[in-house]
Amino acid sequence: MASASTDALATHPGPVLEAFRDRLAADDRAGEVLLALAGATAPAPARGAAALVAAYAARAGRRPGGAAHTAACVDRGLDRGPAARAVLLPLVTGVLRAPDGACGRPALAPVLVGPGPPPSHPLRDELLGVLLDVCPEDEYGTLGAHLEAAAHTCEARPEPRTRELVLRTALLLTRTSEGSARWQRRIVRLAGEAPAFAELLAQWLARAPQEWSGLTGPALRRAVVARAGPIPVRADGPGHGSLRPA
Repeated sequence: MASASTDALATHPGPVLEAFRDRLAADDRAGEVLLALAGATAPAPARGAAALVAAYAARAGRRPGGAAHTAACVDRGLDRGPAARAVLLPLVTGVLRAPDGACGRPALAPVLVGPGPPPSHPLRDELLGVLLDVCPEDEYGTLGAHLEAAAHTCEARPEPRTRELVLRTALLLTRTSEGSARWQRRIVRLAGEAPAFAELLAQWLARAPQEWSGLTGPALRRAVVARAGPIPVRADGPGHGSLRPA
């Protein structure tokens, strides 16, 4: 349906957009409609499609599956790389900053963290910056989804990018005692689930022990050792990093 509808959108934008507006209002197979809208590339249809997606996203939190449908639409749009920036930047920023943004941010977090094709990386990183800037430190669903995605897709992105994603999330979570406890439990579990991620943790703990010392406890170190082997000790003194909380 998405492919045929996208083709029709390019040749008959007015009637197709009107039909899509009615279907979204009725929540009639909204996920398929949004994927079709995400495929619009010609300037005029793309602007109309973006307006429909934005209107749907504004009320997505009040519809079953609405946040997931919006996130899938954004994911497809991001794969278009820089060509999608003019449409996606205001759209996603609006969802992230909305008063009820807590409804949409957990679904968008794994999409923005996802590795995606290289042309999508700059826009993903820019939108991730917005998400982490506006996400409250106690919005554990969003931060947890962010961390899970970063860990389970770590082999598909450059190591420095994964490190920054994980460290910035840790710095947010550990601002509160409950967040710190959640961070410790989740990171221990992820180290056990994802061997590649455990190996990265071992590297980070060895390379910059002071930077991670306040974020890791004995349980995490045991989990890392169980998966990746003993953590080597630096001979040239403690390392350091440059990432700081937003």
